[in-house]
Amino acid sequence: MNLHGLKAIDRSDKTTAMRHLWFFLSLVMASILAMPPLTFFGISFRSDYYSHFPLIPLISAYLLYQRRKTVFDHTEYEPRCGLPVAAVGLLLYAAGIWGPAFDQHGASSLMVFSSLLFLFGSFALFYGRRAFRQSAFPFLFLLFMVPLPSALMDRIIYFLQAGSAEVTDMIFTATGIPYLREGFVFHLPGFSIEVAKVCSGIRSSLALVITSVLAAHFFLQAYWQKAVLAVSLLPIVLVKNGIRISVLTFLAIYVDQGILINGFLHKSGGIFFFIPALAFMGIILWLLRKMRFHRQEAKYVESTKLAGSMQPTMRKAQSAKRIEHSA
Repeated sequence: MNLHGLKAIDRSDKTTAMRHLWFFLSLVMASILAMPPLTFFGISFRSDYYSHFPLIPLISAYLLYQRRKTVFDHTEYEPRCGLPVAAVGLLLYAAGIWGPAFDQHGASSLMVFSSLLFLFGSFALFYGRRAFRQSAFPFLFLLFMVPLPSALMDRIIYFLQAGSAEVTDMIFTATGIPYLREGFVFHLPGFSIEVAKVCSGIRSSLALVITSVLAAHFFLQAYWQKAVLAVSLLPIVLVKNGIRISVLTFLAIYVDQGILINGFLHKSGGIFFFIPALAFMGIILWLLRKMRFHRQEAKYVESTKLAGSMQPTMRKAQSAKRIEHSA
């Protein structure tokens, strides 16, 4: 290798190092921007709705590391692509701080989203749009870190409450337990229960959604398969919540009413109902993959039959050509 080639390699290595350095600084800045709004929501493993947040960047980093060869195979600076996105992120962050149209929850959600938008733009700036397309899923997965505005969260929780109450109603009716229902309150012999916000299963629902997104990314290819998996989550979540409420009620009736007050299953037993829900989602995932393999096998058999049916025709044509040549 001549001297010019060695200099070109050296310049390339220096450019790559500077590219990584500038993106690392952008990552630090995005983290600094996101910390105040995340702190407002009290993000921790003890948070009511956002206990999954600390895991999201770790999973995203692993996904990006897994695709590092494809992502960083061809990189280039693209200011026209990255700078506008990063600038919009900073403008939205400023709007979250000084914008009068947002409450504190809405402003904090906007600030976290704009911090991620700044990070996306910075990556596109230093590595190019092709690299960003190759790493789109790991980066978009970070959107699970954006806290939902309180108004939207309240509507989701209310929907889960209502659905869980309906499933519980059906289970009580099927088992023959005497009860009187008033909205989310069920009056039973000796006590009453309420399907409160904490009974909505919002935490386990978010965990199932995140798990299904990862499973669809790794194991499903067709968009319709991913859509079926996503739609199936709703009945799984509602049935899981209804079964949990019903089981706790049965234990309170036939074992001890204290289970509904200080019982472990009531306060921390969600994992025992989450695992069967996760297993059921796994069965649906397996069925979707099996359907895909059956379709591929059917297409292969059909193409093989078509090729087999064309062989006699091709042989006749070849024989006719040989006769013509011999004549």
